[in-house]
Amino acid sequence: MKEENYLFVTNNALSYNCANGKFILNYFQFLKPNQIFNFSIRDETDSCFNNFQISDKNVLKIFFSFGIHKFFCNKNTNNVNNKTMVSYNNKKSSLKQLLRNLVWCCSFWETRQFKKWVKKCAPKFVVLYLGDFPYLFKVAAKISKKFGSKLLVVTGENYCFKENDYMKRCFSVSLFYKIFHRYLYKETKSIIQKCDLLILNSPQLLELYNSKIKCKKSIYLYPQSIKNKSNKKIENGKTILYAGNLGIERYKSLITFAKVLSEFDNEYKIKIYGNINDEILSSLKNLSNVIYCGKVNDADLTKAINKATFMLHVEAFDDYSKVDLMYAFSTKIAESLMLSKPLISFAPPEIISTSYLMSYNPDLTFTSEEDLIKNIKKINSFKGYNEEQLHNFINNHCSTLNSSKLKLLIEEL
Repeated sequence: MKEENYLFVTNNALSYNCANGKFILNYFQFLKPNQIFNFSIRDETDSCFNNFQISDKNVLKIFFSFGIHKFFCNKNTNNVNNKTMVSYNNKKSSLKQLLRNLVWCCSFWETRQFKKWVKKCAPKFVVLYLGDFPYLFKVAAKISKKFGSKLLVVTGENYCFKENDYMKRCFSVSLFYKIFHRYLYKETKSIIQKCDLLILNSPQLLELYNSKIKCKKSIYLYPQSIKNKSNKKIENGKTILYAGNLGIERYKSLITFAKVLSEFDNEYKIKIYGNINDEILSSLKNLSNVIYCGKVNDADLTKAINKATFMLHVEAFDDYSKVDLMYAFSTKIAESLMLSKPLISFAPPEIISTSYLMSYNPDLTFTSEEDLIKNIKKINSFKGYNEEQLHNFINNHCSTLNSSKLKLLIEEL
């Protein structure tokens, strides 16, 4: 039987060292690497799939008639042509997003090279990661229609429902944001109504989408993890590990946690793994119980997690974040639970992942600074998860188990 190819349309190239890449790939563990084709805008240096990348810079050059830049077509290799790598300005704005969509719409970027690559893929399924760049929705829909492919939409985001300007992180709304938001909602609604299956990462997000947009079929699967538990017993020592992004004001929550922890027991050390900018790093230097370990690959991070006593999850507590991050559910949570590593959470109760963790482990879930000060002593008495909890974690987050269920569901489409 001939293997069916899947073409993933994403902003970032698929990679296990990229948060969104890991989020998507963990759902599709049933696929072999040679079945995965990926059209992306931003490249990842460790992407090892058949990837065709056209950057914003490429398209901009075409738009201004400066000639077609050489596109980056990578097949199963870790050798990246740095000449085609483009630094990306993460300082988004609604006006930039509108102009970005306009440039892509007006550029003749679909070259013979790209069409040949898509034809070689001949996807049976097109998988779109639903972000906030509507033009990618059109790319996915067009390829799906041309090849008669089933269209799957995956997301853990709710951009089209954010009436406040999430790019400026404020409650005020400009005229450009109103225009962009209306356009984003219109295109999101269109692609969801066209898709054969909508896959979301929580029951709350599923309820939100189903209440606003009708689609043929929709399901939720919690964020998945390919990691397996090593030892359910708590490790000796007093090491707390934080892995991931400290942006979006999260570093302030980590600082608060570190100060309260130090006053409770100064023997505990917090080890931080991930990319941190100089400003945030400077604010952490005065904390004697915080150690910055830099960014490491996924395998080395797993080793570090297994050696730690606890994992730490934090979210920002400012009023805007409580609204903006309400549906956030980090893949790091799934990884911690699947490794049976005790997970300390310091995050607002409004966020769905907080209520999820509270239902399983209230002793390690802190929802305010006052709650943290009052109850942090409970971390010393925590003896590990019980068998029922571990069973629930496997049911909810085991990639091998749940990707098999997803495969059966896709085959029925």
